[in-house]
Amino acid sequence: MISVVDMLSKPLALLYSFSFVLFIACQQADNTYSTLDGQAQGTTFHIVYEDIDEPDFSIAIDSLFKLIDKSMSLWDSQSLISRLNRNETDLPLDDHFINVFQEAQKISKATHGALDVTIGPLVSAWRIGSNKNAPLPDTAMIDSILVFTGHDKVSIENGMLVKKDPRVQLDFNAIAQGYTVDLICRYLDNKGIANYLVEVGGEVRTKGVSNRNTDWQIGIDKPVDNTTDQRPLQTSIALHQKSLATSGSYRKFKEEDGRKYSHIISPVNGYPTQHNLLSVSVIADDCTTADGYATAFMVMGLENAMAYATEHKIAIYCIYADEDGEFAERTTPGFPK
Repeated sequence: MISVVDMLSKPLALLYSFSFVLFIACQQADNTYSTLDGQAQGTTFHIVYEDIDEPDFSIAIDSLFKLIDKSMSLWDSQSLISRLNRNETDLPLDDHFINVFQEAQKISKATHGALDVTIGPLVSAWRIGSNKNAPLPDTAMIDSILVFTGHDKVSIENGMLVKKDPRVQLDFNAIAQGYTVDLICRYLDNKGIANYLVEVGGEVRTKGVSNRNTDWQIGIDKPVDNTTDQRPLQTSIALHQKSLATSGSYRKFKEEDGRKYSHIISPVNGYPTQHNLLSVSVIADDCTTADGYATAFMVMGLENAMAYATEHKIAIYCIYADEDGEFAERTTPGFPK
């Protein structure tokens, strides 16, 4: 995840936690950069932008969050995705829903289902992080759910969602925040903003330079289950004109009979992941892609993620537990040192 700290403050409170990355800010260099901070989509957001003409984007940014929520929020019973999950009929899809769906399907096919937006029923069955007292599902339940999950069981035809099985339910949580970042960045681009950082729930995208006239500095959290305000860093990088998304398994989990169950559910076998990969950070041109692949790589595990990312020339940074239980790191070529 990403938590953000800087000296500029122009707070903006919104709506919906979990962040693996830290925006490392130093003292404010001038007065031409503004900051919007708040809560939305179940997490926090932090936006820093150069505002020579002192524009106030708070209302517009608020509207963008609400727009995405009405399309993809599982917390909103009247959102498009919630209504589709209830099998309401004759619901035309909006452009944002289609964009996220198509990008998710692209990554699903490329990773052989490591990312899958039909994972909703599996997430509900495990209830990781939401109801720690709920019993764990048994094998029979998981097998029965796997019958109607899979990215090949849903498609878009003539602007409408088509399910092969009415029990299919969608969950865009693994990719929607990355898309939200991209949407806000497009808005800032259209307003002629040359320098900015946009972060939502740990997914971040940058353009231009910071208020110190340097590349934006991003810190990646050490994978510790830390409930205090302390945020020890594992490493930091300079992010230039790129997006960074991080997924991890070490903060959200369920523990039963001394065993931890990760909130990262594998769409392939229906069970929480069980491997030594603690977090993976992905760099891509857009945050939607980075966000989707970060989840897919967490499902794959260390060796498969490294092999896939190396073959497809994707820059990733992995933190894992070695044989002695100590934190160790591996990166693919192209990830900043």
